[in-house]
Amino acid sequence: MTTHDQPKRISAASTLQDRISRALAPTVLNIEDESHLHEDHLQGPKLLEARGGGHFSVTIVSAEFDGLPLVQRHRLGYAAGGDLMGGRVHALSMETLTPEEWEQAQS
Repeated sequence: MTTHDQPKRISAASTLQDRISRALAPTVLNIEDESHLHEDHLQGPKLLEARGGGHFSVTIVSAEFDGLPLVQRHRLGYAAGGDLMGGRVHALSMETLTPEEWEQAQS
C-alpha cells in the first residue's frame, strides 16, 4: 500500500474541535496545541505521541455553561473529548466561559 492509499489521520486537535463544537455549540472555541512545551518530561512512545499532539489549552465560550459551576463546566468539556481523553489527548487545560463572561473579559 502506498502512502496515497492510506487514510489520513485526523489530528487530535481537529477531532477535539469537532467534538466540542457538536457537544457545546460554542460561540468562541480556541484550541492551542502545547505539546512542544512538555517534551522534556516525555520519553519513548509518549514523546512520539506528544509530537503529534497530546497537551492542549482550550478556551470554550458557550451558553451551555450558564448557571453551572466550574467543575461541571469542565466535566462537559472532558465529556465532549470522549475517548480522546487519556489517549490522543494526554492533558487538557480549559477556560470555560459563558458568553456574558467572555464579553466582560474582552472589555
